Amino acid sequence: MSEETRQQLVRTALLWLYGLVSGFIGGGATALVSWLGMAGAKSVGVNVPDLNLQAVGIIFLSGGIMAAAAYLKQSPLPKIES
Repeated sequence: MSEETRQQLVRTALLWLYGLVSGFIGGGATALVSWLGMAGAKSVGVNVPDLNLQAVGIIFLSGGIMAAAAYLKQSPLPKIES
């Protein structure tokens, strides 16, 4: 394998990993926005459950995992160009 081919493969894998991590962070951030919506609803008198830091962490992880799984469904492995 030539050095140029190896560098292209590494670059492709890094872009794929970047997309996966971006999906996880974006999904987690969306979950946190939902939590903020619950906090806002509570401040205007809507009866919603209290969320502690552990619950917020679980919401973040759940959203992140769902988004990462969607990314993996779309792009299960880095594409290798021949």
